Amino acid sequence: MGYYTPELRARLSADGKMLIAFIGVERFCQQQQIHHSELDALINHAWTCLTMGNSSEQWDAWEAGFHREKIDPMDDVYPDDFLQSMPEDSKIDLENLLNHCVEITAVGWGGEAYERSERHFEKAIAILEKHHIPLPDIEPFIRVLPRYYYRKHRPVMSAEQAQDFRQYVSTTVSADQQGCEPQ
Repeated sequence: MGYYTPELRARLSADGKMLIAFIGVERFCQQQQIHHSELDALINHAWTCLTMGNSSEQWDAWEAGFHREKIDPMDDVYPDDFLQSMPEDSKIDLENLLNHCVEITAVGWGGEAYERSERHFEKAIAILEKHHIPLPDIEPFIRVLPRYYYRKHRPVMSAEQAQDFRQYVSTTVSADQQGCEPQ
């Protein structure tokens, strides 16, 4: 996995890894011309981690938001029209990619080791690499979501700040992939 060095990845929180992986999902779907409102809702939900306060109720609600009625990567639930819209050769990769995106942070919900989130991140990156999907620059994520931030002390972004950050990082490309512009 040549996109990010192990030293850079070690400085990034699981939430940061998840958001990078979801940018990869967006770029994967652009490349494959896959569009679905349920997928958009799932991706948008992931980004709300930037605007959440520190209460356990908010984090519980955020976790529950990944178990949606019509799309739930952790339980392999996808809308029929979503599955039909996917090219057959990419269907399994997208399903696995979505599962890894959610699992990157889900392993922390149960208090499991950071290393498990890293393994899911590596698997997500491998799928993106297989499809030649450029990844965003990691540095902004390290600044905003460093590995050892404490949710209790983490500054909460306004919805506008979170949207600006998302827009910025979604248009960047990792330094070692220069020339591979996002679509």
